[in-house]
Amino acid sequence: MRYSRMMSKPPQKKKKYGNLILVAIILGIAVYFVSAGAAGGWLAENVINPVFNSDPTAAAATMDADLSASPTALASLPPSETVQSVSLPDNTGDRAEEQITVSSVALYTLQAGAYADEANAKAAAVEIVKRGGAGYVAYDGNLYRALIAGYTTETDAQSVKTELQTQGVVCTVFKLESGALEFKVGAEQTQIDAIKSCFSLVSDTVKNLQQIIYDADKGSNVDEKISELKTNAHSVVDNYKVIVTSQTDTTKKLTAYMDSFCASVDNIPLSANITAVDFSSGLKYNIIGIVVDYSTFLDELSS
Repeated sequence: MRYSRMMSKPPQKKKKYGNLILVAIILGIAVYFVSAGAAGGWLAENVINPVFNSDPTAAAATMDADLSASPTALASLPPSETVQSVSLPDNTGDRAEEQITVSSVALYTLQAGAYADEANAKAAAVEIVKRGGAGYVAYDGNLYRALIAGYTTETDAQSVKTELQTQGVVCTVFKLESGALEFKVGAEQTQIDAIKSCFSLVSDTVKNLQQIIYDADKGSNVDEKISELKTNAHSVVDNYKVIVTSQTDTTKKLTAYMDSFCASVDNIPLSANITAVDFSSGLKYNIIGIVVDYSTFLDELSS
């Protein structure tokens, strides 16, 4: 995954001042929470309910309530090369060969901090979750990043960042990007279409989930839309499994990933089942996780 790095102090200084930075962030959050006196905290007012001039669209992720678990590792580079051609055995239909182009999926996240110490990142994540944010901890091989929320456009992310800064909350915009991928498939056209549908499903789910998050933050009941999202994911994947039964290395990887993807989508919470704060946090966590997992999958597929 391609990622941008923040200007930072040498590692030893990060360790020395890590706790002070964390305390400063938590104090900043607490000061606004007390002064605003708004239910749900500063995220409920500024991140959960951002008002943009444009309609936002975004990405998805899987919720993990256990913040003591190891952070998700970020791949250092996006896949870029074309994987070897995939040729499925003949069945009954006419065969075709098509080059499939998988577009990159990007998410602009709000980052509360980047830490050399994993414990500091997890502590910041706990505070973020309490206020309805993602609390997603991602590790890039060097720093542990505590993420608040994610947006599909940089404009939306920068807008929320600016609003938070007016409230004395410091955060940065950190870009997550899956990278693009190209590969050739030789198979029946129905099989090719089924494979393409799987990749389209991921980007479409991210886009639809961003709209769901936006609608939920504006006060709409989105449980039906979330249920439709889950039903559609399983429909596409089940269709793929029926049509593409050949067990090549690539199709095995795709099948395993799509099963994992469906599990992630199934993990998106419904508002009727949990508190409003947990619902908001779960949505935001899932949108980030889906993009991170997708990047890892594309990297594996290209290797």
